[in-house]
Amino acid sequence: MKKRFIAVLLAMILLIGTAYTLYEYLRPSAIAEQYVADAKNQKIADEKSEGGTAENKIVAPDVTVYDENGKEVRLSDFSGKPVVLNFWASWCGPCKNEMPHFEKLYTERGEEVQFLMVNVTDGMQETKEQAMAYLQNEKYTFPVCFDSELDATRAYAVHSFPTTYFIDANGNIMTYVIGMINEPTLRKNVRLLLENE
Repeated sequence: MKKRFIAVLLAMILLIGTAYTLYEYLRPSAIAEQYVADAKNQKIADEKSEGGTAENKIVAPDVTVYDENGKEVRLSDFSGKPVVLNFWASWCGPCKNEMPHFEKLYTERGEEVQFLMVNVTDGMQETKEQAMAYLQNEKYTFPVCFDSELDATRAYAVHSFPTTYFIDANGNIMTYVIGMINEPTLRKNVRLLLENE
């Protein structure tokens, strides 16, 4: 009887653990999808109230992050230029795996597209010093900013690392990728950004 009770208890713990793991895995994409859906619905409602036609464009939130020297950098500073907005952390394996792709595309297309690599600097798991040490060790040259107040992370509903948004020259979100991006996908989305100018 006691053995059966322990077996049932272990099965319940395993079931709960599996359900929680699935929830955590699926939750980030659901949050981002809901964010995009809400933004689309708001845009459509705004355009209808103004008598315009809905084009399903999602305006990218204008956020402020900080460069290496503590100077404010706003997304709106790059108005008129397409932006690749990436959220990453140095403790994140998938983030590290995709970094060479961003470096490569930055060296090729950095004049045409603004790469904005936003380090999620929460002060606990990630500090500016840790991020800078990693970047210097890898010799990356793309522009890096720090989201030390996590305002940008919240504004873009980032709950999974890495996450990348592709923002057109008019400041609209063209698409986004949750999780590690491969080079062909990055190239394709950068090309689409440039074609939509």
